[in-house]
Amino acid sequence: MSQPEPASPGGHVFISYSHTDTGYVATLRAFLQSQGFEVWIDESIVSGDRWVAMLRDRIDRCAALVVVMSPAAEESEWVDNELHRARTRRKPILPLLLAGEPFFRLGGVHYEDVTGGRLPSAAFVASLTTAVSGPFPLAPQGYLAPPGVAIEEHSMMANGQTVALLTPDARVTWFCHPRADSPPIFADLLGGTSAGHFSIEPLTGDLRPIGPESLRGQRYVGSSMTVETSWTELTLTDWLTSRLYGEQHLTTSLIRVLEGTGVVRIEFAPKPKFGQTTAILRVGPNGLLMLAGVDVCALYSPGVSWSILDDVAIGIVDLAKSGPVLLDLRCGTSDLEPPALSPHEQVGASLRPWQEWADTLNLPAIATDEVRRSALTLRGLWHRSTGAFLAAVTTSLPETLGASRNWDYRYCWIRDASMSARELVRLGSLAEAEALLGWIERCVAQTHGHPERLRPLYTLDGRELGLEAQITTVAGHRGSGPVRVGNQADNQIQRDIFGPVVDLVAAVVETRAARGAGDGPLIAEHEWRLVLAMVQAVSVGWSDPDQGIWEPPQRPRHHLHSKVMCWWAVVRAIDIAALTQRHDADIESWTRLAATIREEVLTKGWNGDVAAFTEAYDNDHLDAAALWVGLTGLIEPADPRFRQTVHAVEKHLRVGPTVCRYNWDDGLDGDQGGFHLCTTWLVEAYLRTGRRLEAHDLFQQFLGLLGPTGLMPEMYDVAQNLSLGNHPMAYSHLGLIRCAVLLDCGRWSPPEDRDRRVEQGHQPYAEEVAFRDGLAGPLTHHGHADGGADEDTDAELDRELGVVEVDACRERDRQQRTEGQ
Repeated sequence: MSQPEPASPGGHVFISYSHTDTGYVATLRAFLQSQGFEVWIDESIVSGDRWVAMLRDRIDRCAALVVVMSPAAEESEWVDNELHRARTRRKPILPLLLAGEPFFRLGGVHYEDVTGGRLPSAAFVASLTTAVSGPFPLAPQGYLAPPGVAIEEHSMMANGQTVALLTPDARVTWFCHPRADSPPIFADLLGGTSAGHFSIEPLTGDLRPIGPESLRGQRYVGSSMTVETSWTELTLTDWLTSRLYGEQHLTTSLIRVLEGTGVVRIEFAPKPKFGQTTAILRVGPNGLLMLAGVDVCALYSPGVSWSILDDVAIGIVDLAKSGPVLLDLRCGTSDLEPPALSPHEQVGASLRPWQEWADTLNLPAIATDEVRRSALTLRGLWHRSTGAFLAAVTTSLPETLGASRNWDYRYCWIRDASMSARELVRLGSLAEAEALLGWIERCVAQTHGHPERLRPLYTLDGRELGLEAQITTVAGHRGSGPVRVGNQADNQIQRDIFGPVVDLVAAVVETRAARGAGDGPLIAEHEWRLVLAMVQAVSVGWSDPDQGIWEPPQRPRHHLHSKVMCWWAVVRAIDIAALTQRHDADIESWTRLAATIREEVLTKGWNGDVAAFTEAYDNDHLDAAALWVGLTGLIEPADPRFRQTVHAVEKHLRVGPTVCRYNWDDGLDGDQGGFHLCTTWLVEAYLRTGRRLEAHDLFQQFLGLLGPTGLMPEMYDVAQNLSLGNHPMAYSHLGLIRCAVLLDCGRWSPPEDRDRRVEQGHQPYAEEVAFRDGLAGPLTHHGHADGGADEDTDAELDRELGVVEVDACRERDRQQRTEGQ
């Protein structure tokens, strides 16, 4: 018998369950109804497509979904489909465990144990009440999850000094001044409206909100960092620019140009330093002045009539009468004088430098648009004045909702920055790398002759960070705190940083050599000093433990990835010395050092019990960073030990379109999602072991996780269908570029793509030449000569990559060492 349609479907609870558990669900439904909830279940019963449509409609319209977990529910295709639809509609999901094992865990979110048919607790009812009542912060009990703008849907603006984020409806929710690692003026992203925002809202003629249906979309304008948001009767163009006041006073302006025929409401609500500093707003000639302690900003806005209520300014304009409206937020100045250029001329000026730079790039034929946007994003993360790169725009966007995995990434990690600049060099742009190398050398100078003491990260101007602090006045993104300022990882020892630095110098030198250096040297003296310092750091500290690339709050260990990167630093230094013919390079001792490190990695890094290279010498934990033992060439891609490691990562760390960093307990609460950079490492590992089709398929799945304007945060949780972590993340975008270039190399790209690149006059990538010389080995599937696409079973693969082959490789390594001696 069909259920009657409820009077208020917006506040209903939908129960997802297997019909095997109908008896318990009937009891649960009666209980929830006794608590005042309106409850839907899928007992209605019309048949066929009409039933499916009704089911989908109810999930779309419900306020929350309760899933009853049991072995039968785990096997139910309908439960799986209902959960998927609820996740994609961003519905709060509250799990109950009736029997068996929990198959649905939302990151760090808990489930209610009702085994034996118990009724839910008062805490569960309280969380469900909060979910049904509308937009809500994360409940103290840890149940998921408020709706809101997805992290990947935010667009980024940049000007080489700082950055800002926009929601799809053009609300400025994150903006720091004067630098990206400075306190924010707007922090709505982490604390809601009370933390500051700058919003534009179209209105009807009688001044009512038009609603989201009038929003047409958001895009970047060409190859720029200028964002255009369109509604039915309004187009808004946003960008950041820099202005020089006096001889040395460089400031940032956030410019917004409104065009169209509609009525628009403007809300300007600055809350400096997460609202900890009171902002005083005053109406002046041509706009507003904001005073906050010693900070001052001017909002040049001619023609806008402002009303100030407390510390929020509201203006309403009728574009049909006023024509285009310019909103020019000038930070660090009280200047409200008219600009020299018209709004139209300013838009053109904002586009030109970005487009001219993008036109110089040597882009692959695969994922061309995505690579271009990723390159622009990396350049937007570059701090022009110092040469440093941000790891990400934001702080404290959670890696897990409801846990403590919130970190401040608004600084320059030497490793991340070197890898970012390396990918821009790969595309043909050297200026960012050359500036960064100068920044790193200045950081090395602070070690006073002890480069092994180099910190993993510094502020954008190359200073040590202060103490990490928590901001208690804001709740965090989606109510998931804490909000942190600073990062205690700057006190760690991370010996993997030396490899990416020397690899970057090598890439710069190789690019200069390929282009022809003219009368100039292939390597500048300060760059060579940096190479020598990195090799010195390796020689002093490579054999000591460290915290490693993932920065866990644990004791130092002998991390495999750090050892591999130390080896990589020395090998690339030898490459540089050979190419530049430096006579002050001690090639003989460097070669011995590299051989010593390699021998230890192969002896202590391989774990026969798990048949893979592992996270550290003293454990059997899997770690995606172990893939670098083959990606650097420390062992050949055809080596069965590398192929077994690839298989182990694939089997135990890959989850759908993502790859987790590791599978060990790092001492932090909450689970981790897939880490985008690790996904790109597995794509490359597939390529290097001849598994082209799998590489292409995983890369396409990876691209599917990009936001609507081509940006990507740090992580993705498959269970929640939710992007997580700071945004946009340099790691994610540099990995995208690297994979696209490798996929585009001549051996892997389709013939029509190769032909198109030649017709367009592109030069082959260095990677293409290397692979053609045999670095990747034969193009086979798991080593089969025919390159067939059939999947091998785990047993077949284990036999193929058996102990006998591994022992043979060890014997070969011993012979090579003996011959070398």
